[in-house]
Amino acid sequence: MSRLALQKIAECKATKSKTLDLGHCGLTQLPDELFELTWLEELTISNSYFDDEKRTWIYSSNEGSPNQFTTLDDRL
Repeated sequence: MSRLALQKIAECKATKSKTLDLGHCGLTQLPDELFELTWLEELTISNSYFDDEKRTWIYSSNEGSPNQFTTLDDRL
């Protein structure tokens, strides 16, 4: 499992942040620890996405390897 992702999840858990960016954390599957964050309102797992409102690409600020998912967890 990605050390960076686990660090980001632990920070979110400590601060009870409602947003979490796990882009560029080298993930191939979602960590079990993620599902403990029941207060989470916004989760980003993409490495980048297009913001229609701002009309620009938004890139993850994380500096790890790109995420490469082939399937998503049934718990979503």
